[in-house]
Amino acid sequence: SLDEGVGRLLETLRKTGVEDRTVVFFLSDNGGPVGVNGSTNTPLRGAKGSVYEGGIRVPFVARWKGKWRPGVRKDPVISLDLFPTIMGLAGAAAPAGVRLDGRDLSALLAGSPAAGKVRERQLFWRTGGGVSYAMREGNYKLVKAPGKASAELYDLAADIGETRDLAASEAARVKRMEAALAE
Repeated sequence: SLDEGVGRLLETLRKTGVEDRTVVFFLSDNGGPVGVNGSTNTPLRGAKGSVYEGGIRVPFVARWKGKWRPGVRKDPVISLDLFPTIMGLAGAAAPAGVRLDGRDLSALLAGSPAAGKVRERQLFWRTGGGVSYAMREGNYKLVKAPGKASAELYDLAADIGETRDLAASEAARVKRMEAALAE
C-alpha cells in the first residue's frame, strides 16, 4: 500500500501539471523493527532503536523532475539536511546567529562538483534516552553501545555489517572521534 500511495501522489503531481515544480522527499526515521513485523535489515547489523547501521541507515529518495539527475548516490546524508535543503531551494537563509545542524544537499542532488562538501563532515546519532551514541566520519563509524565497556570502530566501506571492530588497531582514531563525540 505504501508503493501504491506514493504512486498515486506522483501521478497526481503529473496530472495537475506541477510535477516539475514540486520537490519530493521520501525517507524513513529508522531501520526496520526486526522480529516484530517481518522486517529484515540484512546485511546491516542492528534494528530500529539501535545506532548500528540497521537502526539508522534508511532509504532516502529525493526527486525534482527536470532539475535533479536520476541515479543512486552513496553519500551519507541525514534527515537534518532536509530543512537547510528546502531553505536553500526557496532562497531563504537561516536567521542571524542560528546554526543549522544539517547541510543544503542541492548541489549533491544536482550532481554538482560542489557536492564534495557534504562528504567532509561528521554525523552523529543518539538513541535509547542517550545511552547509545554513534558518530560517522568518512567511512569510519564509532559506536558507543550500552553494555559495552569501550567504543567500537568500523570501516563501513569494507564492513557494512559492522562485524570487525577496529578499535584496538585504530586507537588514535578512536580517541579523536570520542573527543569529537563528547564535544
